[in-house]
Amino acid sequence: MEQTNALLRCPQGSLRYVWKAGDTLVKVATAFQTTVGAMISTNPDVDFSNIQPNTQICIPSRRLTCPDADLYVIKKGDTLWDIAQEYGVSVNTIMELNPYVEPTRLAVGQYICVPKRAGGDQTPPDDEGCSFVNDVPDCASLRAAERACTGTDTVKCGQTLYDILQKYGISFQEFAEFNPRLVLNALLPGQRYVYPLKTCACSANGKYIIQPGDTVSSIAAAFGITASELLRRNPAMRPGDFVRGAEICVSYPIA
Repeated sequence: MEQTNALLRCPQGSLRYVWKAGDTLVKVATAFQTTVGAMISTNPDVDFSNIQPNTQICIPSRRLTCPDADLYVIKKGDTLWDIAQEYGVSVNTIMELNPYVEPTRLAVGQYICVPKRAGGDQTPPDDEGCSFVNDVPDCASLRAAERACTGTDTVKCGQTLYDILQKYGISFQEFAEFNPRLVLNALLPGQRYVYPLKTCACSANGKYIIQPGDTVSSIAAAFGITASELLRRNPAMRPGDFVRGAEICVSYPIA
């Protein structure tokens, strides 16, 4: 599809996105918590087998992803046969719900559609559970960490979600996690939003560079705090971001 400098008008319930070098259909669909099939259906004029960087496309919202089925996130080791067995259906049934999925190229984190379960009661994946159920957060400490590692701004007239993501260099998923109460497809001028800072405003001696062999637990123990408290002091980071060479915040100004 030939692209111009004009902004692409996306249908209601979808977001505009500019394709980048290195993007793949599965990678983008996974990042936006949608499916490959929904991406293709929302962009009928786009040839994803020959898409070029800077091409504008529309990203379907999650609620439009599986209209008559449920979402399932691929975990390490999953196969379509395993998933079919879990839901008590055939592999063909799974494939009918996901006609654009390559069955031998499933990616961890990829979303596919699965048959609805009776009552819609699904058990969340193990890694999405609450890891520190007995570690009650100190609210004052948590608020201080949030102030140190996030900023706030307001939606300007004519500003879109895409504009905000570009301004701060963050992903849709990051923005959604920091602003769970905002209706992202209908931002209004004057609404306040939170965005993650690239570097936490730590106290003077509060920064630490992760060393070889360090883990979240070992770093926390070295500074006399719990692992979950260390995560709370770095709200813009996930546990998987704590890798060798990364700079983290272990203490912050008390204001």
